Amino acid sequence: YSIVVYNKSNSTEVQTEVQPTPSVNIVKKPDRATVRSNIAGYYKALSNSRIEQLGNYLEDPMQQWFSSTNISLSNVMADSRRYVEKYPFREANINWSTITFKELDGGLLQVTYVMDYRIKRKRLQFWSNYKLFITTVWNGDNKMVSMQEENLK
Repeated sequence: YSIVVYNKSNSTEVQTEVQPTPSVNIVKKPDRATVRSNIAGYYKALSNSRIEQLGNYLEDPMQQWFSSTNISLSNVMADSRRYVEKYPFREANINWSTITFKELDGGLLQVTYVMDYRIKRKRLQFWSNYKLFITTVWNGDNKMVSMQEENLK
């Protein structure tokens, strides 16, 4: 488009072509140190049965929550509440030396790690032990948008 500027002192008009400034989408990227801290915080909240704290770490809605897709945070919290009631004894030990970070399109960050996980329903019961390969995806707000696990043994 053009702008016409009128100069009063010499009664002249100057027409200038102006190009619009293209809009720029700035994509926030997750911070790896914050994501790492949020992974630890997520498991600490679960270990302490602090389900109400999950919103500090999880996006609403979650794109993927294990086998569910596009699941609301309230449904994730309800599912987690049922799980911690069913398995009141839980231990999650992340092998931090296995953590990997991979940048994805759209400013997302994929984080994978191996974790030793054990659960039991009753204090005097034997532990059920699992070695899990965890895949999570995090957004620019450092919140988890996806979580999946694979049992390695």
